[in-house]
Amino acid sequence: MENLREIIIDERGLYDYCIQRGYSPLTDNRFVLPIDLRIEIQYDLFSNNSQFCKWYWDNCGIRHCQECERPLNEYLIDYCSHILSRGSNPIMRYDFRNMNLLCKQHHKQWESEKRTKMRIYNRNQKTIELLKKEYYTKAKLKGK
Repeated sequence: MENLREIIIDERGLYDYCIQRGYSPLTDNRFVLPIDLRIEIQYDLFSNNSQFCKWYWDNCGIRHCQECERPLNEYLIDYCSHILSRGSNPIMRYDFRNMNLLCKQHHKQWESEKRTKMRIYNRNQKTIELLKKEYYTKAKLKGK
């Protein structure tokens, strides 16, 4: 397997350059963006949840429920599930990494207390740890 190295994008001009060359630093894990820059770009790109969810659908690269593997053949906003809720974590609402593609049944289950029984639970816990570390351990973002 090829060794992939991280590419640090630490200014908006570098981000724009990557986009112009056909790369997507917000969705490609090879790219590392400081959280302040990530937030700035996310808020520049998206003004509401519907717009973000459509973009997520178009860019996530899958068309099945990540829990049960059921095919999801057409876009429905209900398939776009935030790992950490928008209400409790509004600063993360437009972060691609904070999303799952789930059928309606499993979207509802993720939002309930039965999420611990889900196959995606452990993976999502790792994502939650990463997101909270990035967003909430930064001194200037605490309390936002």
